[in-house]
Amino acid sequence: MATRLGGAEAPQVGSSLYASVAAHEAARPTGAGDDFESLAYVLVHLAAGQLPWEDAPAADVHAMKRRALQGGGEALIGGVEDEAMRTEIRGLLTSVPKCDKGVGVS
Repeated sequence: MATRLGGAEAPQVGSSLYASVAAHEAARPTGAGDDFESLAYVLVHLAAGQLPWEDAPAADVHAMKRRALQGGGEALIGGVEDEAMRTEIRGLLTSVPKCDKGVGVS
């Protein structure tokens, strides 16, 4: 079960391939920052053709995502060749902490 905004518990919806780190942990309600993180994973998958954890055992995916997001997500976007797409994904990833703190995203 994942906790949603408002405190209600709901089952995880969607693929764990694109789930945010918080959705894996289910330690806090998920919110807009988690949506940006998941969108970044989708864009990386579309632009690079795969995600670093795509063929990994399910038990390893959470830790791999945590490592991939360190350092501004450079390890995550390494397979994305288009610089404009890399810039957009970086922007999404820098928005995650702002959303989680309730700060407006511009």
